[in-house]
Amino acid sequence: MMEISSQKKFTQTLEEIIEQYSISEPPEFLKVLTTLPDSPDKDKMFEDMDEVFRAITSPSELSSKLPKGTTEDTVAKELAKIPDSQKILNEEQQKMVELFIEMLSSSSSNESL
Repeated sequence: MMEISSQKKFTQTLEEIIEQYSISEPPEFLKVLTTLPDSPDKDKMFEDMDEVFRAITSPSELSSKLPKGTTEDTVAKELAKIPDSQKILNEEQQKMVELFIEMLSSSSSNESL
């Protein structure tokens, strides 16, 4: 079984996001990233970006606890009824921030990229 490259994995994640949100064209930054020479640092960068993009676009664990028919207008009211919802949302957001900071830290320390 052949292992999928981190670039290909990230590209697939991005394509899923593009389709999910009906975006007409791939973002320009993807074209730039794919032209970078292959290296372990580039692989790590794509792994980090894939993890960040998946975290950002994954539904909250609270999604399954919201009643059917919840709208943008009623979501705050419904979330208030769920015990620890604010804490859970805070933890999810903190995790995304940490992933994003880690991604930026690892890429900024690499001058070749």
